Amino acid sequence: MDFDGLMDGAKALSYQRPGRGNRVCIITNGGGSGVLAADECMRQGLEVTLLPGRAKEKLGQVFPLYYGINNPVILPRK
Repeated sequence: MDFDGLMDGAKALSYQRPGRGNRVCIITNGGGSGVLAADECMRQGLEVTLLPGRAKEKLGQVFPLYYGINNPVILPRK
């Protein structure tokens, strides 16, 4: 997936019904923007939670080792 694909996915998600609860997962292409997003989420009362072990395992099977698979998920630009 490239940056354009990530943005297309984000746009598609924006058309969905809002999720239940206040937990979020941040997906970004850079650490700085992920930290800024996490800070803003916390200011807005959202909980930036740890990814469940199963989710990290599945993402680890798909993404290269150098991707940051935590929360925020950091997908470097190619």
